[in-house]
Amino acid sequence: MNVRIPKLFLAFLALALALCACSAKEAAFQTPEEAGEAFLTEFFTANADGRYDAFSQASVIDEAAVTDYYEGLAPCVSPEALDVLVANRTLSRYDEFYAGKQVEVAEVQLEGTGDDNFDFTVSLTVDGEAEEYTGQLSAGPLDGSYAVTRFYCGGM
Repeated sequence: MNVRIPKLFLAFLALALALCACSAKEAAFQTPEEAGEAFLTEFFTANADGRYDAFSQASVIDEAAVTDYYEGLAPCVSPEALDVLVANRTLSRYDEFYAGKQVEVAEVQLEGTGDDNFDFTVSLTVDGEAEEYTGQLSAGPLDGSYAVTRFYCGGM
C-alpha cells in the first residue's frame, strides 16, 4: 500500500494540472463573485452529478476516474488551488462525509474583504435539516476569466 499512495498522489496532481489547462475554455466567469459562487455551489453540492458514487465505486483510481471526479470544479478553480484540493482530498472527504444523504445548496453569500478576497457563508439543506459552512476564498484573473485561487473552510 505504501507504493500505491505516492503513485495515486502523483496521478492526482498530474490530472489536476491537465484539468485546469482547459478550464478557461469551458466557462468564462466575468467577475470574481461569479467564479466564487459557481465554485461554492459545485463544491458543496455533495455527490454532484453522482461524482462521489462513481469515484468510490471505481475498481482502479486512474486518471479517467480523477478527471471525472473533478470535472465540475475544474472550470472555476485555478491549477494551484485545484492542486491543493486534490492533495488535501478536501472534496472527497466532504463527499464521503455526506455519502447517502440528500444535500442541496440553499444559498451562497459572498462578502468582499478587499482585493478579490471574500468571506463566504453557504447554507445547505441536508436531509431536510439546515446546515451552514463559513470560510474564505480568493478569486483572480486567469486566462481572460476569473477563477478561485484560494479556498479555506473551517470545520473541514
